[in-house]
Amino acid sequence: MLKSGCKVEDLRLETWARLEKAVRVNASVAARIVMLRNLARETPQTPALEVLEKDEVDALVNHFGKGKAMHAADLSISQAVLWIGRLGGHLNRKRDGMPGVRTMWRGLQALALLVSGFRAGLRAGHQMLLE
Repeated sequence: MLKSGCKVEDLRLETWARLEKAVRVNASVAARIVMLRNLARETPQTPALEVLEKDEVDALVNHFGKGKAMHAADLSISQAVLWIGRLGGHLNRKRDGMPGVRTMWRGLQALALLVSGFRAGLRAGHQMLLE
């Protein structure tokens, strides 16, 4: 997973210290992907809030749950993984199955950007209320 998803080889880091830091960061992301994938397979109805940050769940629900009366507490881990996969390019057709490692990697990167925008929007809305 470090090789295919994280593309550690492409970093071309020249010192051991830099490589070690990159591997540590990427290993934690890889472990998160494996955990999310396994939970979605083994206990699909687990609430997403048990394993994802509240802002991550809120951003997913606001982005994908448009037109649905869905609360963050209602999002299951299997649905969250499918949505994260969609952010990474997963098409979620009937026979596609769950998103793969690379797709989840790209999806988590996109989710980080989505959460940043979501937080910025909340701050801007809060600022407007104060004015």
